[in-house]
Amino acid sequence: MIPVDQTKMDVGGYQGNCLRAGIASILELDLESIPPFERFEKGLRKEKFVEWLKKQNYELVEQFEHPQNDEYYLSIGYCERGKDLLHCVVSQNGYFIHDPHPTRANLLNIVKIWRLKPLTNGS
Repeated sequence: MIPVDQTKMDVGGYQGNCLRAGIASILELDLESIPPFERFEKGLRKEKFVEWLKKQNYELVEQFEHPQNDEYYLSIGYCERGKDLLHCVVSQNGYFIHDPHPTRANLLNIVKIWRLKPLTNGS
C-alpha cells in the first residue's frame, strides 16, 4: 500500500475523488490511471467501478465487518465534513491506515467495507 491523496474535494455539489485515491493506494497505481467514478451518475458509480475492477483482475466484495486478515480494504462511512457526506479511507485490521483527504480526520462511523479481492483463474 502506497498512500495516495485525493486531488478533488466535495465542494459545491461536486464529488471528491477519495474512492479513486483509496483504490490507487491499495493497488499502488497512479491516481490518473483510474477512471473518474465520481463523475458518473450516482446510480452507475458502483457498476462502473465493478466493471473496471474486473478488467484489473479483481472483484468487489462488500461486507459489514472488518476482514480477519492483514489485507488493505476500503472503509466507507460518514465524516465530520457533513452528515450526508460519504467518505472512503484505507483500513487494515480494523484500523484506519490512510485518509486521502487533507484533514486526515478519518470517519465518524463505517457503513460498509469494500474489499478488492484478486480473481483467480477459475473466477
